[in-house]
Amino acid sequence: MKKTGGKHLLRSIRKGGVSFLAVAVIAAVCIANYHGFQSAADAILRRADQYFADNNLETLEVACANGITAEDLTAIASWDGVTTVEGGYTDSVLLRRGEAGILVQARSLTNTINRPTVVEGVLPDAADEAAIEGYLAEQEGIKVGDSITLEQDGCLAGDTFTVTAIINIPVYNCVSLFDVRGAGQVGLGANEYYVCLPEAAFNSGYYSDCYTAAYVDSDVLDGVFYFSDAYETGEADYLAHLEPLAQERAQLRYDQLKSEVDGELSDAQREIDDALTEIAEKQQELDDAKAELAESEARLNDAKAELEQGEADYASARSRYAEQESTLTQARTQLNSQLVAMGLSTDLGQALEILSAYGEAGAPLVAAIREYQAGQAQLSAAASQLSAAQRQLDSVRAEIAGGEEELAGARAEIADAEQQLTDARTEVADAQAELADAREEAEELQAEDWLLSGRENVGDIRGITTITDTIRGLSVVITLLFLLVAVVISFAAITRVIREQRVLIGAQKALGFTPREILRHYTLYNLSSAVLGILLGWVLAVVIVENMALYIFAPKFCIGEVPLAFTWSTALLSAALCVAVFLAATFLTCSRLVKEPAIDLLRGDAPTRGKRFFFEQWGFYQKLNLYSRTMVKNILSDKGRMATTLVGVMGCTALLVGCFSMKLGIQNALGAHFERCASYDYRLVVNSETGDPADFAQVLDDEGTTYALIQDQLKNFRTEGGRWETAHLVSVPDTQALNGLMTLTDISTGEALQVPGDGVLVSRRAAEMLNLSVGSTIELMDAKGRSHEAVVSGIMEHYLPYHMLVTSDAYYEQIMGESADHSVFLLQGDVSALAPKVEGMDGFLSLRDNSQYERSGGELDMVIAVCTSLSAVMSVLVLLNQISMYISRKARELAVMRVNGYTMGQTKAYVYKDNVVLILLGLLVGCLFGVAMAYVDVRVIEAGAEHYVRSPNLIACALACVIMAVFAVAVNLVALRKINRLSLTNVSAN
Repeated sequence: MKKTGGKHLLRSIRKGGVSFLAVAVIAAVCIANYHGFQSAADAILRRADQYFADNNLETLEVACANGITAEDLTAIASWDGVTTVEGGYTDSVLLRRGEAGILVQARSLTNTINRPTVVEGVLPDAADEAAIEGYLAEQEGIKVGDSITLEQDGCLAGDTFTVTAIINIPVYNCVSLFDVRGAGQVGLGANEYYVCLPEAAFNSGYYSDCYTAAYVDSDVLDGVFYFSDAYETGEADYLAHLEPLAQERAQLRYDQLKSEVDGELSDAQREIDDALTEIAEKQQELDDAKAELAESEARLNDAKAELEQGEADYASARSRYAEQESTLTQARTQLNSQLVAMGLSTDLGQALEILSAYGEAGAPLVAAIREYQAGQAQLSAAASQLSAAQRQLDSVRAEIAGGEEELAGARAEIADAEQQLTDARTEVADAQAELADAREEAEELQAEDWLLSGRENVGDIRGITTITDTIRGLSVVITLLFLLVAVVISFAAITRVIREQRVLIGAQKALGFTPREILRHYTLYNLSSAVLGILLGWVLAVVIVENMALYIFAPKFCIGEVPLAFTWSTALLSAALCVAVFLAATFLTCSRLVKEPAIDLLRGDAPTRGKRFFFEQWGFYQKLNLYSRTMVKNILSDKGRMATTLVGVMGCTALLVGCFSMKLGIQNALGAHFERCASYDYRLVVNSETGDPADFAQVLDDEGTTYALIQDQLKNFRTEGGRWETAHLVSVPDTQALNGLMTLTDISTGEALQVPGDGVLVSRRAAEMLNLSVGSTIELMDAKGRSHEAVVSGIMEHYLPYHMLVTSDAYYEQIMGESADHSVFLLQGDVSALAPKVEGMDGFLSLRDNSQYERSGGELDMVIAVCTSLSAVMSVLVLLNQISMYISRKARELAVMRVNGYTMGQTKAYVYKDNVVLILLGLLVGCLFGVAMAYVDVRVIEAGAEHYVRSPNLIACALACVIMAVFAVAVNLVALRKINRLSLTNVSAN
């Protein structure tokens, strides 16, 4: 009996070969899509997990605005499970490429943690050497051996570096996501690439001899698959365990800083006080010196007055001496005359002796001689006095000259002392100002928390799960469509097979077969089809679908070659689902039939008589000829064929509509944004720290360029207790400042929004991902890692591949405690004449158009090609099978039509016209279903902040309908050839 059952099973399979194969292939396609995409996602995750292990990706990262000290590293090393801890530096610097500047992250290389994969060259060792990421080398054309310039504010020891290697590091693995290389403080605030440098290349003094981060390797989660729930739970528990220890170190670091700052402030105040005391002493000395100088000047003035009086007395004495000398000369002349007249010698001594002898006669002359001699004695005495006076005057003059020299020296010393005091007062004033600033900074010093980040919040690790979640979502959406088609077609095919074998089942029951044996036969029949579909599906999953998915998605990562993977969990799940569907179809179609009496089954499937349709009374229907009315009733009478054809065409059409809608939705995103949300053509980004935006604005005004000056900087934000995300925070004074170059549109009403003065506008994708609505609260992180709360006041439309927040300058300053940095110009129009003028200006960073946000959707071309092929296969299997079975069932009727004079064309039209109706209905329903499916597809492939056009796309529907119409026409042409082979001489043989 078992042997007979086996033969009967093989005979049934051969007889229903097309249906058997069609159902198996439909099931295989369904399994291949689900299992293939799921295995591709698993392959990427497994490769990433292995890549992390091979390159020793950090288990967690510790960062603090107050820095990480060597003592902190020692303390971290003592934590539970920690095997290695290394300190490192990260900062944002400018990579100069011509006149433009590209914001990049400068990272220090570590010894054992986050080991880089060297693509080319050797790792840098000297302080003037660097390694760059592969994506930077590819995009900017930098090669090993080239020299690069990194502009910075002192964080590095130098500016010029030689590229020695092109690398990839496990912290950054995605090359297709925006704003995942960290944030900076100038321009757009988003690092585009990373550069790795030896630790010696960083200026440790700039960081107060602290590290900016600590990288920790722990064995707590060793051996646990990273992308598993177990790892997520274990990581959360581990971080929760370490959190108190981290905050204890944070408090200790704050206490240390507070003590150091207070000590430095006290020392600085003490130095200022000492300087002020010294200044006071010097001032007293200067005052004493000035008083002494005044006394010296007074004495000198007295001496000068005395000299002047002495000179006057000396002149008067000289005058009297001259008069006396003149008088004596005249007296001598007279004496000489008298003496000569008397015959005496002019020698007064001799004359006096002789005249003494003359007695009274010589007495007058003797008296005159004696008077002259007395005058001569007086004159000699006066001459002596004049000589003494002259010497005294000369001495006074010398003393005055010396006094003046001393006074000049004293004045110079006083002037020097005054200048020194002035300089000292200036230095003290500067020191007091610095001390005041230091006191303000000291007041701002806070006990900054230690930020413990698991792998998910490090680099762009989260991007891997974001993209693989997209792959999984895509697999589910496409598989659900195929599953619907497979269920309907399998039910219809199994039902048709059993209906065709109704008489055979009756004969089997008449021969003694039990219902259970008959049910087992058809169960084995359907299970055989299911097993064939499962095995074929697994092969297609690995050979076609997984390869296609990896071809599309693997290049988005830099984790090395991704090997194929066969995920048994999804394979067995898809197999179980397939078997369940087939068993359910068998049970539902056979269970009641096998219980009917053999005599009823042997009568065959008797047609229902007298059944009337509701539309037969309609005038439109009654005007149709018998030929057309018969075709209408044929369609409605064979509900299985109608449902199978409709669902088959619908499924193929919906699949193509979904694929084309995804591609066009991606392609049209940029156009939709600049049609609905913005009208600027270029962005001019400047560094407000090295250049003045007002100078750029003046150039734009001179050129007549329409522009808006805004802040557009990358910031971290989250909901309370949620994961940190990145967004571009736009800040302007008010709506008018946007100058019409940005349109803020409410996603619900489509009405224009105003820049809020008491909240922030949030882009659509951010609101969807974080479940935000008007009135929700978000946290914004500043440069020091502190959180600031902001209120959501509206949800706006936004299609660019990053989250965006918009607020007013006043609200930004209110919540962030700092002024907005307006350094981004939105420009409209041609800038060819403007570019040369701004590129050479101080502070110029970049002038770019919007092409960097353009997405072609080219990665979906292979998906579309495969889906088109699958649609062709499905259309062939479904339509050809249904038309062939329909022609076989209607063979005698068609032969009678030919015998009764119907032409070949009319006979074929009898078959294909109702096919055309069913296909048109299938196309229509397929477009409607495809539009709904396309919306889900687009939502699924929107990875992270990506937002595509979700609205129905008529072009996608038209392309899908054209392709399906071509397939349908081809299938009908092939199937209708069977009518040509009908026997007209022996109608019953057909």
